[in-house]
Amino acid sequence: MAAAGARRRRLLRLLMQLGSVLLTRFPFWNCLSALMLFAERADARRKPDIPVPYLYLDMGAAVLCASFMSFGVKRRWFALGAALQLAVGTYAAYIGGYVHYGDWLKVRMYSRTIAIIGGFLILASGAGEIYRQKPRSRSLQSTGQVFLGIYLICVVCTQRGRSCLVPWWAFVHSFVIA
Repeated sequence: MAAAGARRRRLLRLLMQLGSVLLTRFPFWNCLSALMLFAERADARRKPDIPVPYLYLDMGAAVLCASFMSFGVKRRWFALGAALQLAVGTYAAYIGGYVHYGDWLKVRMYSRTIAIIGGFLILASGAGEIYRQKPRSRSLQSTGQVFLGIYLICVVCTQRGRSCLVPWWAFVHSFVIA
């Protein structure tokens, strides 16, 4: 009985560390994939989602936050910074007017971004830290869980089809623009 509990604890610790490693390295992957997308758009003479000066600032902030999170330096603060950077960059892309995708694709893209922001908020709360010096921030953790819940609702709506998608997208659109 005790061996099974210890094994379960070890497995949970391993899963939490794996999730933390993946989440702290996400901004690097996000910058790389964005650069590839914008290079492809440059060949077609299309503008990137964000104006170019802001794009460099956004990617610089992402690499800075990812580097410090990867090295474990002030991980909570830089996870919060990465969440803020991702939220501001996504909002700038949304209001920039250069994103010409269908509604269902916008919902999928932005809901995934909301889920990643939720993951960063949970990481910023201190969840998953093995040697924790400060207690977890329950408000950041619950806010991150709400963001993950929004993502799951959007996934269900995109799976059900357009009838569920249109009211949700109209709600999100009116909330962000207003």
